[in-house]
Amino acid sequence: MSPMIPVTLTLMLSDENSSTICDPFGGSQVTGKIATLLNRRYVSAEISKEYFNIGCQRLLNADEEFDKDSLDVINEMVYQNLDESVAA
Repeated sequence: MSPMIPVTLTLMLSDENSSTICDPFGGSQVTGKIATLLNRRYVSAEISKEYFNIGCQRLLNADEEFDKDSLDVINEMVYQNLDESVAA
């Protein structure tokens, strides 16, 4: 899954430091990684032990793989559009 899907939905539908993201089909925890990087709490479930283990490792590495420059670009696009829609 493209990380842009959970980035977009997380930014649109939750608030930083106060929202909890729930993913009932955690898989490799792409949504969990994005939630963590965007300062949201995260809860997920995964039936496959293999994917659970992969997902746990991905979450542990989330801070190491953090790309602040890309996040800044995303935030600029989101908040610029938000400011324009509020002004209209």
